[in-house]
Amino acid sequence: MERIKKKRRGNKNKKVGGLNSSFFVAVVILFVLFLYSLGMSGVSYNLRQLAGLFYAETITPEGLKESYKERPLRVVIVPGHDNVSKGSHFRGLNESDLNIELAYKLLEILSLDPKFHVWVSREQDGEYADWFRKYKEENQDDINTFIKERRSVWNDAANLGFVDRHVAVERSDAPSRVAFDLYAMNKYAAENEIDVLLHIHWNDYAGRKGNTSGKYSGFSIYVPEYQMPNSRASIALAEALRDRLSQFFAKSNMPLEEGTIIEDQELIAVGSNASQKKASILIEYGYIYESQFLDKELRSLILSELAHQTYFGILDFFEEGRKPDGRLGALLPYEWKGSIPQNARDSKDVLSMQVAMAKEGVYPPSGKTLTDCPISGNFGPCTKTALAKFQEKHGSKILSPLNLVNGTGVVGDMTILVLNELYGR
Repeated sequence: MERIKKKRRGNKNKKVGGLNSSFFVAVVILFVLFLYSLGMSGVSYNLRQLAGLFYAETITPEGLKESYKERPLRVVIVPGHDNVSKGSHFRGLNESDLNIELAYKLLEILSLDPKFHVWVSREQDGEYADWFRKYKEENQDDINTFIKERRSVWNDAANLGFVDRHVAVERSDAPSRVAFDLYAMNKYAAENEIDVLLHIHWNDYAGRKGNTSGKYSGFSIYVPEYQMPNSRASIALAEALRDRLSQFFAKSNMPLEEGTIIEDQELIAVGSNASQKKASILIEYGYIYESQFLDKELRSLILSELAHQTYFGILDFFEEGRKPDGRLGALLPYEWKGSIPQNARDSKDVLSMQVAMAKEGVYPPSGKTLTDCPISGNFGPCTKTALAKFQEKHGSKILSPLNLVNGTGVVGDMTILVLNELYGR
C-alpha cells in the first residue's frame, strides 16, 4: 500500500472561539443533555449520536480476552486489494497476490487451532469470497447509508470539537469501489459478531522509480487512532504482534512509521469515521521490493514464517506463556545435510541457519540490526560474523575438537552437527 511521504498532526489543545476545546465539549454535552431532557424533536440524528459514539469503547482488551475464554474467536483475514486494484508492484510481483498467499498460509495455521474460527474475504484466485460478495450485493443500499451516516456523524463531531482531526500519514484516497468494500467489511463485522479483523498488505512509497529497489524496509502495523471506539483493543493486539514479528523481521525504518505501530484516523480498514466496532489492524509485512521476497521459492518459506509468527503473536496476546504445541515456526526445525558455501544466495540452509542464530541471540551480530542484516537466505558478512559467535557460544562442541578458540564463520561438519542437535528435525 503506497504511502505519501508527509506527516501532519492536529493540535490536541485546539481552541474553539478562544475557549479550550475540552471546556467547549463539556458545554456542548450539557447542552445536548438539556435538549434531551426537554424531548425536543428538532435535535438532529447526528447530535443524538455524538455524546455516546466517540467516547464509549465498543471493544476492550479485557473484553476481547474474555470472549476468547468463553468461545472460539471469530477472525476475518482481509488480504488487501483485489484483481482490479492490485496495490503496489515490483518486477512483475503484485501486492494483491502476495496478500492472498500470506492470507491462506495464516488461514491454514489458525484453522488448526480450535480456539479460532477463521474466514478469508477473498478466494485464492483473487475473487471475493461468496459470503462477502453476496453480503455486498444484498445490502448495497444499507452499506451506502452506513457510509454516509458514519462520515456525517464524524464530521459533525469534529466541527463541534468532540474529536480532533489529524493525519498520521497522507495518502491518496481509496477509489470509491474499494472504499465501499472496506466499509462493507466494517459493517459486516459488527453485524456478524466478528472479533478480530486482520488486514494483510505490503508496503511501498510514493516517488520510488519503477523497477528500482527503494530505500525503506521492514514491517509496520496500522491501528485505529486513540479517539476511535476500537482503538485500545486493536493497539494491545498490535503490540503483541509487533513483539513477535520483530524477533526475526526488521521494523520499518521509514520516518513516518517510527515506532512500528501507527495510530491512524483515516484508514477505512481500521475504522475511519468510527465505522469499526471490532479489533482491527492492518499489517504492512514489508516493502515489496525487499530482496528476500523476490525469489519465489524462498519467498514462500518467508511468508510461511511470517504467518507462524503472526499466529504466535496472537497467542501471546490471548494466552501469555502458552506454548504453540512445540512449534518453532516454518523454518525450524530444519535438517542441515552438508556444508554451506560462503557465497550462497537464496538458500534454504542459510535462511534456517539465520533464524536459528537469531534464536541463539547472535543474529544480527553485535552493532547491527535486522534492517542491516535481514533474514534473507543470503550468506554475507552479517551471517559470517554471527556464525563465528555461534561457534564460540558452542565452542566445546564446535571449536575445541579442532583445537580452535575463535569462531571461523565457516560452516563445517561440527557446526552442522550442533545446528542439527539444537534445531534439527
